[in-house]
Amino acid sequence: MPLEERTIKYIAFYNDNKFGAKDNRNTSLAITNKINYICNALNRIGYNVEIVSPCWSNNKSGYYKGHLYKVSEKINFRNFSTFGTNNKFTKKMKHYFSALQLLVHLLFKTKKNEKLIVYHSLALNLPIKIAKLIKNLNIVLEVEEIYSDVWVGNTDNGSELKYIKSFDKFIFASDYLKEKISDINNVVVYGSYQSIDTEITKKKTNNEINIVYAGSIDTTKGGAKNAVTCMEYLPQNYRLHILGFGEESEVQNLIDSINRMNTIKGYKSCEFHGTLVGKNYEEFLLSCDIGLNPQFEGEYMNTAFPSKILSYLSHGLMVVSTSITSIKKSKISKYITFSVDDKPESIAKAILSIDTSKSMSSQDIINNLDKEFLRNLELLLSTK
Repeated sequence: MPLEERTIKYIAFYNDNKFGAKDNRNTSLAITNKINYICNALNRIGYNVEIVSPCWSNNKSGYYKGHLYKVSEKINFRNFSTFGTNNKFTKKMKHYFSALQLLVHLLFKTKKNEKLIVYHSLALNLPIKIAKLIKNLNIVLEVEEIYSDVWVGNTDNGSELKYIKSFDKFIFASDYLKEKISDINNVVVYGSYQSIDTEITKKKTNNEINIVYAGSIDTTKGGAKNAVTCMEYLPQNYRLHILGFGEESEVQNLIDSINRMNTIKGYKSCEFHGTLVGKNYEEFLLSCDIGLNPQFEGEYMNTAFPSKILSYLSHGLMVVSTSITSIKKSKISKYITFSVDDKPESIAKAILSIDTSKSMSSQDIINNLDKEFLRNLELLLSTK
């Protein structure tokens, strides 16, 4: 599947279930959506893209060969061989196996001084370090968050920052990350700047106000659980819909919380819809009024920028968020309603402050962010 000469490799934990669905490779929908957008942006400024993914299988057994897939005319997607296991020791071996295959690929399939984009992940640090040293690779590091800030105990903050700052060019997920790491040779992209035609939103036939939380279900960030808890303080015409993914135990805990809340309220105030993608996801968001980002506050959350914010805005939703620094310092903060803190009562109060009779037209906002990103990305990649 040859691509034209102006091709850039994009190293990331990427997977698209259209290809090898039975492999069940590890990634997240948020990562896949953002990578898809950046690849589209690269295409529009004249680059073909080869995504190189070290994703391993989450299955408990089986062996899965690596493949090269054609995503589109200008995008190829390569993954490596992997295997399923349910053993702690062999799980680690599976991770090392993926990292080793990535290193070998970089050493033998890249040219000296070749320009690459690398999605920052702790699992990739060692193979990227070695390949960068041996091949003198010109790497643009995409930094979505400082993992040692968010996932406490995962790594030492000082060593992670030292590794990140060893690179010269960056794609950052927030202006706050840019301030913290490097104010030069960078571009900022909050999420997918894909504008949606919000004119097809259904007209209201009653006074029901639909709130949606879309994203990961985990206790560290706490967004889904906070969304459910704040429903205790909202009137009967408010309904919460959760679209999300997470570990089986986390999802079950959330469902238990939803059932308890519905028992307290005496009606179905909350509902879990699982993971929706593509047209189903778009149509669901377009049927809602308010998008919710009720994550716990704190320094550990401030470097990450929740891509769900962009998704909400692009679908014409009013957005309520806790006061996360990366969002408050962004170019879109004036379009967000912030709660005074991350307590459920405060989140509910922020929701109640929104006049849902007014429409939110965000197409111009999204389109302007898209144009700015294209200009800055082209400039970043054209400099040595």
